[in-house]
Amino acid sequence: MTAFKQMMYLPRWYFRSRILGEKRPLQTVLMITDYCNLSCRHCTPEGHQCRFMKPYDQIRRELLDAYAMGSRFVDFEGGEPTLWRDGAYRLNDLYDLAKKIGFFSGTLTTNGQLPFRGTRADAVWVSTDGYGASHDAVRGKGTFARLEKNIRESGVRHLSIAMSVNQLNRSSVGKLIRYVRKNPRIESAAFNF
Repeated sequence: MTAFKQMMYLPRWYFRSRILGEKRPLQTVLMITDYCNLSCRHCTPEGHQCRFMKPYDQIRRELLDAYAMGSRFVDFEGGEPTLWRDGAYRLNDLYDLAKKIGFFSGTLTTNGQLPFRGTRADAVWVSTDGYGASHDAVRGKGTFARLEKNIRESGVRHLSIAMSVNQLNRSSVGKLIRYVRKNPRIESAAFNF
């Protein structure tokens, strides 16, 4: 019954949103912390202040509100969401909570510097800024090797990469596309210009 309900939700959402003009979110991108383990060249100084780690109860309220508005997909982001903690709660507890509320899926967007094997996210997006040295020029020496290792060891079925193309890394787009095509762990890639 749940799969049928999920399948029927999307056409209803489309009809209500696109035909009737109702403003209903379908996906929620929830920033759960601004703590990060990198100092990327493109990030603002404010991005490294490490000021908040949202409490579990606040995230629960925000998920309930988003669900009530119509959202059925959630993406946990940061800073670096794998750093998120609240007492005994860890990131997987948020995916369990989202499913309990009724979200169809939960996604992790990570910089890939910490292992994410065992994640209960339905899909993982790894932020990548080019291939090899191009990535390292933006994110720091050795970050591409750690990202590769964690992708290789993750065991995640639905893993994709996202690259923001800029002046620093645009020359490596072709290399990254070839890398993705040859890597059996990576399902797809997205490029933002």
